[in-house]
Amino acid sequence: MRLRGGDSLFVGQYLSIKPSTPYRLVMDARSETDQVGLSTSLCEKSLQYSLRCSSVATPLHKLGWEHVEQIINSDAVGEYVAGGLLQRPIQLT
Repeated sequence: MRLRGGDSLFVGQYLSIKPSTPYRLVMDARSETDQVGLSTSLCEKSLQYSLRCSSVATPLHKLGWEHVEQIINSDAVGEYVAGGLLQRPIQLT
């Protein structure tokens, strides 16, 4: 995927996670400047809005390719709602 500077862009993927669990985010990223960062979130989704979220910021420190590993904890994301009967869909963005 190739992204350029500008307004915020959200790319998401639905997945199944467990609440209060650490997950490892691993990626190779390339930047044309040294002032770039990515924000990654696990969010419960409704039709249009994000509800509970857990996020981590990933700064990129150099030009060119950089291998990055981050831990993102799901915290309360993925807990049951409606008296313990339902779970909301979860999206990594």
